[in-house]
Amino acid sequence: MLLNQDERMFALPQRVKGGVGLSNVWYADDRAQHFALRTSVLAYLDSRRLPLASPVDPRASREVDPLGRQRIERKAIDGAIEHFESLGYSVDSVARDNLGWDLTAVLGRRVLKMEVKGL
Repeated sequence: MLLNQDERMFALPQRVKGGVGLSNVWYADDRAQHFALRTSVLAYLDSRRLPLASPVDPRASREVDPLGRQRIERKAIDGAIEHFESLGYSVDSVARDNLGWDLTAVLGRRVLKMEVKGL
């Protein structure tokens, strides 16, 4: 099955033993090493829904200074914008529009509405 470029959302292991090398073909054929990736990709192909991210560890420390939290959030938003623009998305910040998310990223027909959190 071929996916449109804007539907290719999985990062593949690169420059690691068993990962993508110099060839433009990679089979993820080591069942033990690639089990989680294969399972996620097959589930995505069936449902077209991306897997949920793993939950944040509740024991992680939290910035207590409000200005510090704002700086961290701004850095996280800037990082997200840079990342998605590098993938070819057009990204707009809508945080001040009170829509319920921070960024809208568009690539072709794909529209991502992203809430960004920084730690």
